[in-house]
Amino acid sequence: NPKPRPFFEIPGHEEIYYCLATDKEVQQSSVSITTILPGMKAEEKQTHQYLKSNLLVTLCNSMIGARIGELMQQPNPPFLGGSIGFGGFMRGYDSYDISVTAKPNGEAEALEAILTENERVRRYGFTPTELERVKTNLLVGLESSYKVKDRTPNESFIKSMQAHFLEQKPMVSFDYYYDFMTRLIPTITVEDVNAKFTEGNVAHNRTVVVSGPSEGVTHLTREEVLAVMDKVAQSEIAPYQDEMVGGTLIGEELPGSKVVAEKALPAFDAVEWTLGNAAKVVFRKAGYEKETVSLTAYSKGGTSLYDTDLLPSASNAAGFASASGVGDFDVIALGKLLTGKQASCEVGIGNLAETVSGFSVPGDFEIMLQLLYLRFEKPRFDREVYESIQNRNRAALQFMKNSPQSIMQDSMSLIMSDYHPRTLLYNEAYLDRMDLAEMERIYRERIKDASDFTFFIVGNIDAETVKPLVEKYIGSLKSDYRKETWRDNGVRSPKGKTVKVIELDLETPKATVITNFLKEMKYSVRNNICNAILKGILNLRYTENIREKEGGTYGVNLDASSSRDPYACYTMMMVFDCDPERADHLKSLIYAETERIMREAPTAEEFNKVVAAMRKGREQSKPHNGYWMNALYDYYLTGINPADPKNFEEILDKLTPKDIQKFAKSLFKGADLVDMTFRSRK
Repeated sequence: NPKPRPFFEIPGHEEIYYCLATDKEVQQSSVSITTILPGMKAEEKQTHQYLKSNLLVTLCNSMIGARIGELMQQPNPPFLGGSIGFGGFMRGYDSYDISVTAKPNGEAEALEAILTENERVRRYGFTPTELERVKTNLLVGLESSYKVKDRTPNESFIKSMQAHFLEQKPMVSFDYYYDFMTRLIPTITVEDVNAKFTEGNVAHNRTVVVSGPSEGVTHLTREEVLAVMDKVAQSEIAPYQDEMVGGTLIGEELPGSKVVAEKALPAFDAVEWTLGNAAKVVFRKAGYEKETVSLTAYSKGGTSLYDTDLLPSASNAAGFASASGVGDFDVIALGKLLTGKQASCEVGIGNLAETVSGFSVPGDFEIMLQLLYLRFEKPRFDREVYESIQNRNRAALQFMKNSPQSIMQDSMSLIMSDYHPRTLLYNEAYLDRMDLAEMERIYRERIKDASDFTFFIVGNIDAETVKPLVEKYIGSLKSDYRKETWRDNGVRSPKGKTVKVIELDLETPKATVITNFLKEMKYSVRNNICNAILKGILNLRYTENIREKEGGTYGVNLDASSSRDPYACYTMMMVFDCDPERADHLKSLIYAETERIMREAPTAEEFNKVVAAMRKGREQSKPHNGYWMNALYDYYLTGINPADPKNFEEILDKLTPKDIQKFAKSLFKGADLVDMTFRSRK
């Protein structure tokens, strides 16, 4: 005899509701128009029509999202970000949302631009070519999901059951869903999606919400919003032109180079190939994730090799190159060309190394390697893309100035690095120091020379398939045969104890407490494990004493880390938010536990609970491809095999609570300590 669940009806309204919400701590202005739509009734959800309706929503949202993405590529886009689409609202109701994030004092321009794109679709609909691209991608994704249906986590089944019980959504097997969708998707027409799009563009039940900073910005009034809406409705708007893309990623013949040396790695069930251009490739077949092949690579050097004045360009070079596309294709054309393909490859330039990361399904492994080749040999640096990103950066920066969040982040960066000259704040001066020509020069210096890179490939693909493709694409990368490493520029935390109390203008009184212990000490696997156990024990204690007993904070966030390069050190950072009046008392509890664990060993119960969780996590991670990728990467970088039982299980077997007490003493006693409190100005 379940109690009837009442349905709460939202009253309809013809007039447009308007709300203005401002706060001086908000960093961006935004305008949204939400239209409340009736959702399907419970009895209507147990039908194929419900599944079709959801499919049409996915198609509409994907296509309009792609159009907005193209708009963002303009040299001076009219807004910082925007979205249009259908979504859930609350039980019994759906919504159609048009939202845009504006530049400072640019709400009218932003709203007009996003409404224009919506109106363009409303008048002319989507094009057949747009629809076919999205349908192709959906079918390819569905096929990949079907191949790994036996790997569906229990949580997915639970969510399906909950949705069925609470919201009467259909609960079907993936076989049934796959069969139905693979038959349905090809039948969807452009008329179907255009009709669905029209359902969201109705003239009732609409609410406009304008939100943003309460100071230094002028916001749209209700009358101004209505005027923009009317202007767009009366404007001449041209139909969307879907530019077709043809060709192949790589048009020319590649020379390649053969494997000249091969070495078995029995500890990893892997193999190392050395190519004729001296590039090293380490391959391991791992079939747990059936539809996954991962690629990682590194070369030592990174931004550490550049002087301070070049850091802004060096740190952002890879990001700008990625946003420009590769080879003959800008990022929009590249997306169209790769329709139906599941492959990606990006490069990065970090502090100490250049890196590569890629992903593909087994069938698109060659596409991933083609993208890798182009990232090295044919990067793009488009002036229009550079101007577009920089204009958005400068506009966003106007909102960030003097915001509490920015002040906190900047203060932490400066204090934790002891105000080192290489610690650069993100501001106008930083953007001014970025230069496209320098970015391209630095990128081409860093992302080259295959002989200095080690590539790792792990996934569900056979060596017989991988080897010739590696020879063709990685073997075609040019080599300079240089031997580089990173440079230690002397960036260190401040010595001794550093205490800072920084007052902020906060609307809601709050304190953020940060304590960071850093100790230069020998890097070892045993110390890494001890540090992880120490973190787990402190986490248990802070949850019990500060959150549960004191009720002082939602939780203390702990971060335990270690570093080999550029110098060996261990850190333990504790961060929490609380009432400003209680900050000092709660902080004293942080220190009380570090003192206590140096004074007396943790209990057997605490120790065993943390160690058991670590053992369980280790066993659960072993079947996954990422476990072996990380193990190979760490082995080549450090000479330590983390998959070897002697580097985990055998160490855990011998550790005792007394050992954790001893490690805590070595970490906390004499550590360099940064004690920061950010609090509301009194």
